[in-house]
Amino acid sequence: QGLMLALRIIAMALLIFAWLFTTDNNQIVLSLVRLRLPYQWGLVLALALRYIPTFQSMYTTISEAQQARGLR
Repeated sequence: QGLMLALRIIAMALLIFAWLFTTDNNQIVLSLVRLRLPYQWGLVLALALRYIPTFQSMYTTISEAQQARGLR
């Protein structure tokens, strides 16, 4: 039963990630509002998703700079 629960959770997480990364931020906010979640929650989620690539790029740049300096 534990394995089945884990598989369900993984499947649900994959579906949610697929939905989040293939849907426009405005549509995500509107969908969450239709589910009666506060508008601010949807907005926070949309903004966080928008900046994930930026933070990933910054992390990569910093990691490469540290490797060049012999820190990592």
